[in-house]
Amino acid sequence: MVARTVRDAVLALRPTWQVEVLDFFERFVGRRFSQSVASSYLRSVQSAPFLYDLFYRATQRVAEGSRLQAQLNTIGRTRLRAYLRRNSPDLVVSTYPTPAGVLSALKLSGVVRTASVTILTDYAIHSQWTHHGVDLYIAGSDAIRQGLIEWGIPAERVLATGIPVRPGFANPHPPRSEDGPVLVMVGAVGMLRGAFTLSRSLTTVSPRTIVVCGRDETLRGKLRALPAARDGRLTVHGYVDEVWSLMAEARLLVTKPGGITTSEALAMGLPMVLCGAIPGQEEENQEFLVAAGAAGGPRRMRQVAGEVARLLGSPEELAAMSERAAALGRPDSARDAAAAIVSLLESGHVPASP
Repeated sequence: MVARTVRDAVLALRPTWQVEVLDFFERFVGRRFSQSVASSYLRSVQSAPFLYDLFYRATQRVAEGSRLQAQLNTIGRTRLRAYLRRNSPDLVVSTYPTPAGVLSALKLSGVVRTASVTILTDYAIHSQWTHHGVDLYIAGSDAIRQGLIEWGIPAERVLATGIPVRPGFANPHPPRSEDGPVLVMVGAVGMLRGAFTLSRSLTTVSPRTIVVCGRDETLRGKLRALPAARDGRLTVHGYVDEVWSLMAEARLLVTKPGGITTSEALAMGLPMVLCGAIPGQEEENQEFLVAAGAAGGPRRMRQVAGEVARLLGSPEELAAMSERAAALGRPDSARDAAAAIVSLLESGHVPASP
């Protein structure tokens, strides 16, 4: 999503440029490997999240010159190098850490000279995002920018434009109604564990609840069978592309603390209750947003409905959370990121950080 959003923003500024979006694993590693990685990731975070947590922590501070990092930088290296030599792109933008590391290693070894940009898609810093062959880092917040600088990235190479979100989240929307619904988002592939029980419990504390099930048709069918769905208190959607229309209507968002969804909510000043965090980057996203006062984060799923009820009964607190979310939000993040990329290509310089 971020890659396509940035592509569109760049083309809006330079319509004649050629911009290609590629799946790194599928194109340069192999479809079977890509599907295997995706399947293993989904199984681990759903059935044994502690295993992913162990991996995340073990690679938290891997030195760039270490043997482990050198091994990680071989993933897809041969095919990527061949692609770069064959197509000679002026710049590569990475929205995932693995290709950023592989390209950085190719540059530092003198194999290629392609300019590179890395867009961090979480409010967390991890060694797999930080590579000294990167010309420009785009961070989601000033705090993440400062953290990257403290990790040794030169300040002039880091901009805090925000995690890029689509223009629909920046469009003007009518003021929210005081009786707006609670919006629940379970993720495109239904990654929010306990989503059925949670959604059902929310219908007892909120007059109106909207649940976006993504591509989880089983969950969608079960929710539509509830009495609350039949009497209009519960509205159930599958995959929704223009989700900003639902966020504009909602008073409160209940979601996993993924970097993209939470950035979209921040851009619209929508307060959140975060739950079901995947160990690792999502836990760090939640810590960041709760500490900033833009979200609540109950420790257990069974506490979510109570937190939602408390906030719905505290309009002043909900309004304050909305203001803090809007203060963090970067509705023009895609445009600003694209402008920085254009500046890097046309002038050879990274624009000054705001």
